[in-house]
Amino acid sequence: MKLKSVLCLVGFFFLFTVNAHSSMIGDLEIVGEITLSGNDIPFETNSDDGNRHRSITPDIPIIATLCGNNLVEINFFAAVGEVEITITQDGVPVYTSSENITTSILKNIQLSSDVTGAFLIEIKGDNGAYAYGWFNL
Repeated sequence: MKLKSVLCLVGFFFLFTVNAHSSMIGDLEIVGEITLSGNDIPFETNSDDGNRHRSITPDIPIIATLCGNNLVEINFFAAVGEVEITITQDGVPVYTSSENITTSILKNIQLSSDVTGAFLIEIKGDNGAYAYGWFNL
């Protein structure tokens, strides 16, 4: 009986581990997460955006993910207001956009298929909050 319980537990963790490392979501290949760093100013979040159950709001309520086919996904977990999104290569902008993030949203940025190399993504809030991260294509 004890052996059966242990085997079930090991099987459960094995399945959990396999699913946690999956690199495909539907037809979308996940290449990796873009680690965002920031300054000491937190992004302003609207307390009425449906996240009242959270006791601690992260300073950077944003996750950036690099997907196949030069697609960058930016997941805003909270309403952060006006932001400027810029992606540069060697200091030259390859993408810029001003957005008003009024709710949790997933933003997709499709970069040209002929660009390669190192890129910097920057997200600047109206209140001086700043997040940035490096990625390679």
